[in-house]
Amino acid sequence: MVNIRQEIRETQNIRSDLFKWKLIIIAALGAVGLGITKGSQLSDYRSNVDLLFCLIPFVCAYVDLLCYHLNLRILIINKFFNRFTIDDNQVNDWKEIYLLHHYEETCGQVRDSFELESWVLKWSSIFLSVGVIILNFLPQNKTDAKLFLIAGVLGVLMAIITETIYENKVTELKYKKLKSITLPNIKNDNK
Repeated sequence: MVNIRQEIRETQNIRSDLFKWKLIIIAALGAVGLGITKGSQLSDYRSNVDLLFCLIPFVCAYVDLLCYHLNLRILIINKFFNRFTIDDNQVNDWKEIYLLHHYEETCGQVRDSFELESWVLKWSSIFLSVGVIILNFLPQNKTDAKLFLIAGVLGVLMAIITETIYENKVTELKYKKLKSITLPNIKNDNK
């Protein structure tokens, strides 16, 4: 039991860290792309370094995929605990599993109401990709402009596709019928 709880906590911590790293990496790419360094002038930021903005949609897609994968891991643990059936006479014998089962059952019932994380993942990636598309109008070089446009459009598509695949996996997992696990009675000889 302790290992499963620890896995859930670690998965949630990793997911939170990924959200932070998404912001940090994008900010770093943006800062380097703009040429914001000590002593630089904003007017001479145009160089090949600004092509780093084209990496932003791909970084977003990568982090989104990792977060969606971690969400699926937690949902699988939820599905595992929902398989248990515990007779009222067994509650004291399997108290920890009983509580986790009902906790996960409750989470499953309200989970659809709290999908803000997926919303943030998808829309932040779309917003940043659209920002890269807008940058396509700034470069003087037509080759650079095409790269911004392609990267931005791919970013929007990747955000929509990864979220759609995730939602399909969640639906598949939700309706997947698994064999119930009935816990045996434990004879308590300590009485």
